[in-house]
Amino acid sequence: MHTFDLQAHRGGRLVRPENTLAAFGYAIRLGVSTLELDMHVTADNEVVISHNPVLSWYLARDGQGQWIKPGYEPVIYAMTLDEVRQYNVSQVNPGCVEYWRHYGQHQQSAGYEQVPTLAEVFALVQRYEADAIRFNIETKCYPGHPEWSPEPDQFCQSVLAVVDQFGMQDRVMVQSFDWRTLIATRQLNKAITCVALTDSECRQTNDKGLSPWLAGLNLADYGGSIVQAAKAAGADILSPHYHDVTREMMKEADYLHMPVIPWTVNNRHDMTELIDIGVAGLISDDPALLRQVMAERKLPLPPAYVLKK
Repeated sequence: MHTFDLQAHRGGRLVRPENTLAAFGYAIRLGVSTLELDMHVTADNEVVISHNPVLSWYLARDGQGQWIKPGYEPVIYAMTLDEVRQYNVSQVNPGCVEYWRHYGQHQQSAGYEQVPTLAEVFALVQRYEADAIRFNIETKCYPGHPEWSPEPDQFCQSVLAVVDQFGMQDRVMVQSFDWRTLIATRQLNKAITCVALTDSECRQTNDKGLSPWLAGLNLADYGGSIVQAAKAAGADILSPHYHDVTREMMKEADYLHMPVIPWTVNNRHDMTELIDIGVAGLISDDPALLRQVMAERKLPLPPAYVLKK
């Protein structure tokens, strides 16, 4: 039976501080198919969970409880794990009015949360004995900013070493906007599921028809089709912004046997519409709402877990 993939974006950013163990624990207890999260690598080669390449002023406070100031945000790749651990990322800075309005005011603060490692996320799931939960883990590489991350192959080596350590090869999907890391992942372990993330920036090409995000592929060689290009890059799943999903894209992806899992869908209307045109799953900041919509559409719900002592 096909199982619809309910993915908790950054653990459930609308209700818990993003990319924290508090958020991932919430999602596990709620009942999701997949934990979606973002990865960076520290100076001492630890894989940590953070969306941004820096400790952001709207998310992080120092050891004295002071919010980082805009323009003075430390780069994670230039810091050791111990240095990253000195910051508290348990809530949104109310001084960042727009982000607070969209996310912070709805979140339940965790009190104190350090930036977690990928190993800690795997260990948390094991503590819950949540054997059905999968992981959609994003390599945050930036073609225009090599100072923010290791080279793609080194990045993937570090990530897959943790995956191997916990025996999560069959439960992990590696996703990226930077398709160089998909190719690197495929070279390191052909069995790992690869997910091609796309947005409008990925589709912007230079005068030679190339985008720095698409690992040297020219969309013109694929008739302008991002679906065909993703397949050529070795991706198993296509993950576009939900606004970019069309019936034509779905038809093409179905022909190529490539499931489509859009990001990031947070309202009932869009969830329902996308489910009805056949997406294989959805990534959402509000996994509780998505569970409700799935129930309304008579889709099987993923199990919820309680923490084991």
